[in-house]
Amino acid sequence: MVLLIGMLCVSGAHAWNEAQLQLLKTTNSCPNCDLSGADLSYANLNNANLSGADLSGADLSGAILSGATWTDGSLCRKASYGECYKGQP
Repeated sequence: MVLLIGMLCVSGAHAWNEAQLQLLKTTNSCPNCDLSGADLSYANLNNANLSGADLSGADLSGAILSGATWTDGSLCRKASYGECYKGQP
């Protein structure tokens, strides 16, 4: 029973939609995509469209987010690395 519970926890850790992840990688745009739990570390998401996307639990460490349209529709400032910095510098 413990093994089954562990397997369920592991399978829930990778909830992203692989086709949508590939769409982001090829077009730099993935509005309303399920990218929860995806490994986006060190990805170049400069000027990417992520509006409405689910990034909960995604690894964005080192990701370049300058000029990206964030999940809430706001624009990430220049020098946004690993997280979206919004508003005035």
